[in-house]
Amino acid sequence: MMEDKQSFLDLEVDEQVSTQLTEASRWAKFLGVVVLIALGITVLMFGMLWNRLDELFRSYGETDVESIRQTKIGFVFFLVIIVVVCAIMMSFLIKGANSIRAGIRRKDQALFNIGLGQFRNYLAMMGVISVLLLLFSLIGFFVR
Repeated sequence: MMEDKQSFLDLEVDEQVSTQLTEASRWAKFLGVVVLIALGITVLMFGMLWNRLDELFRSYGETDVESIRQTKIGFVFFLVIIVVVCAIMMSFLIKGANSIRAGIRRKDQALFNIGLGQFRNYLAMMGVISVLLLLFSLIGFFVR
């Protein structure tokens, strides 16, 4: 016998939960915006200090012009990867926060679920990155 469509967990969002989720979504949006601003400042600083990188590498004993150029290209490559991954993650965080807050305000379950899905994507990416960093740390520990 099939029951009517019910929530899997039969959870209800009361006023207290609604307030807490709204507050959490505000903090999530704030964090996302701050990280995006920090990424922008990092890219600007890197661009402004581009020519000074030659002096920095020379101070560490690097004198070969080709080696310095390759190192700078490597820095740009890693900076681009970090900025793109962080920007994607922060977009998930900001979209999720906005959808959850709008879903609560409008009492729209679908919009609320979309927001939770965006948070899930953010947390999944964070988990994968954390595991990769842990693996690289362990490899670095045993290689030395």
